[in-house]
Amino acid sequence: MMKTFAALLFLTLLTGCATGYHPYQFLGGYGYSDAVLAEGSYKIEFKGNGYTSQEQVDDFVLLRAAELTLESGALFFKVVSSKDQGRTKVIDAFSRDAMGREGGVRLGGSSMRARYPGKSIKVQTFADNPGGARVYRAAAAQQRLMKKYGLEGFQKP
Repeated sequence: MMKTFAALLFLTLLTGCATGYHPYQFLGGYGYSDAVLAEGSYKIEFKGNGYTSQEQVDDFVLLRAAELTLESGALFFKVVSSKDQGRTKVIDAFSRDAMGREGGVRLGGSSMRARYPGKSIKVQTFADNPGGARVYRAAAAQQRLMKKYGLEGFQKP
């Protein structure tokens, strides 16, 4: 019984570390955001945390683009530009007293770099396939990515 509880607790904590698919949250600092640039044209960003892979970030901006395309009544979208929005943070560890307060004494060699992936894309939506590179059928992209990340039946907050 105790082993089962420990395993469930571990899995819960582990899955809580990865960035989920949700709108950007100021307190967490992770998720997607989007803006309308013009009719049928959007800028979409996704910011991950230290447990998020670049592949997941790349997929989540495409998933959001597919959603916006379908919501607008279009069938296709084309990625017209993309930009890496990843950032690296240096995290310093400080000694702590018995109450957990920072003591301010830096431990030698205690800093580390953490990579926080992010991506920004601009997309244009179309009723018909415009041809060319980086064109996606929105419904197919959405279905594939939702299945890949176990988001079938997912309801946006």
